Amino acid sequence: MFLLPGAIKKCFQNVINHLRNHCSIGSASNGTGVVGHASGDNGRGVYGEADDPFGVNYGVYGKTLSPDGYAGYFEGGKNYFQGNVGIGTNAPMRNLHVSDVMRLQPRASAPDSPAEGDIYMNSSTHKLMVYDGTTWQACW
Repeated sequence: MFLLPGAIKKCFQNVINHLRNHCSIGSASNGTGVVGHASGDNGRGVYGEADDPFGVNYGVYGKTLSPDGYAGYFEGGKNYFQGNVGIGTNAPMRNLHVSDVMRLQPRASAPDSPAEGDIYMNSSTHKLMVYDGTTWQACW
């Protein structure tokens, strides 16, 4: 396809207008700072990498000033974290390190297809239950 110089300019102007109206890198007054979209079966909508091997750096960093806001919000699929994950701590010492109280939503029955080490809070007996690989055991 051959585009005349005027057509090229109009094409670029359309792209610039779209970006200006729908996303921004740095700041945005329309509510969206960065937008990413991937439609391939192995795509990444937004990707961040901090490649300096020294110091504390962040591949992706989110922050909100609203007490009702989310610094990170993910829907659908699975979430994968490599290394230790901290909730309420920035120095986790285990795969999952929770600083302060943790709440399990009680449920009336044991989950399907348990594996050794699974836990749940039983809403009928009010007991914390642990699967030992063979049967569910009450913790007290």
